[in-house]
Amino acid sequence: MAPQEKINYFKLVALIADIACLVIWKYIREKILGKDSFETFLNKEKHTLVHLYETLPCCECIVSKKINGERLVSRKQFFVLYKSIDRNKIYNHNKYACRKLTQICICNYSANENVDVKVVDITLSNYIIKKCGKREQGVDNWIEQIKDVRNKIFHLSDIQKITDHKFNRTWTKLEGSILGIANLMGSAYVDEIEKKISQTKKHVFISSYMLMYEKLCCALLEK
Repeated sequence: MAPQEKINYFKLVALIADIACLVIWKYIREKILGKDSFETFLNKEKHTLVHLYETLPCCECIVSKKINGERLVSRKQFFVLYKSIDRNKIYNHNKYACRKLTQICICNYSANENVDVKVVDITLSNYIIKKCGKREQGVDNWIEQIKDVRNKIFHLSDIQKITDHKFNRTWTKLEGSILGIANLMGSAYVDEIEKKISQTKKHVFISSYMLMYEKLCCALLEK
């Protein structure tokens, strides 16, 4: 059997990957997408979400609404959501000043066909909720806490150990944030998620199971 500190680490990884993501995806579907498919939503919100990646003003920007000019997601993350079709680009939408590009065309971007909300990681989910959500009380703070814990846990992937004290403190924080979001979708869903959390905490992690989560950590850290 693996050392307890290693088991602690993988229990937190499982809580994030199996339960936190599940709750966040459901929140996006129910509270943000409504009746729209994720593909339709991405096309409707294209201008807002394209500027998570593109830093220059674009052909859809309003002069009075300046973008922050900061790239918030990686190329890999962005193209999980959108594809670029060059023939759709309108080149006179690009603007130049002193031969320097000052405005870009985003007509070439459209949502990937049949894209599902399950493709988004916690970072993308965080921005979708903040940029396109209804600003429900508490949700920004809860997802930010989940993201912070995710970053701390996954950047321990080289040692894969967490003491009991740190595990209990982190678990309580993460559980509170997950249940906070779940509660926005009703008490029945909270009960369902509480059971899943309890099962994960009691789960006996065998070597093959930990290997699966180790691969997951590596994949998420590449994003």
